[in-house]
Amino acid sequence: MTSLKQILIVLISSIGALHSYSSDLFDQGLKAANDKKITQAIYLFNEVIEKEPNNVSAVYNLGNCYYQNKSYGEAIWAYERVLKLSPRDSEAPANIELCYKRLNAASTWAPHTNGLQRLIYSVGPTTWAILSIVISILMGISIFLLFKMKNNSWKRFHFMLLIGETVFLLGFLVATNTSSTYLTSERFAIVTQKSIPTYMNDLGEKAELELKEGTKVELHLLTKTKREVILHDGQKVLVEEKDIRAI
Repeated sequence: MTSLKQILIVLISSIGALHSYSSDLFDQGLKAANDKKITQAIYLFNEVIEKEPNNVSAVYNLGNCYYQNKSYGEAIWAYERVLKLSPRDSEAPANIELCYKRLNAASTWAPHTNGLQRLIYSVGPTTWAILSIVISILMGISIFLLFKMKNNSWKRFHFMLLIGETVFLLGFLVATNTSSTYLTSERFAIVTQKSIPTYMNDLGEKAELELKEGTKVELHLLTKTKREVILHDGQKVLVEEKDIRAI
């Protein structure tokens, strides 16, 4: 028991120290950004994100630094990452549009999630899981009352209520799984370099098409040496994994 307690104390202390260290790095990053030391700020915010991948504030400030550094592809990646972590963020879409205008005035941006998906993702898997537990408890009460009640009218009421609760439970479970998978999966990526080559096969034969900075691609198959991606028009091409940055 004593050893377990000691392990827990060490674990909690380590987590606290790590959070404190990340907070210090974040504050240093903000100071560097305010002092116009953008390269240093980018390094510091990336350090924070390496330790806390879901730190929205760090990712957002990183995007701002990339924008000031005219690394628009990297900035788009950061703002897209903000939207993944905080789907209803109102500033990131406008900032992405600004990046695309800097790259090419003809470019337009569209989210890869619809309104319903953003609502589900913004609630988060923890809340959906709690709602699933609550509705399960209510279902248990409804089942108990269904068998206890002798009045047929009340039986019908609780039976219909049970059907509605079952529908809600299924919806909550789907939302829990969907939002949890969304946070951990990497379905899209951004081209962060000025331009990258595409390939016809694993042998390294280049195709004529080059992907420009800021291009969003959907990740598809991972071949022996390349990554197959899908473009907005449905075309599939092969690229080097190092040439894109997954969201």
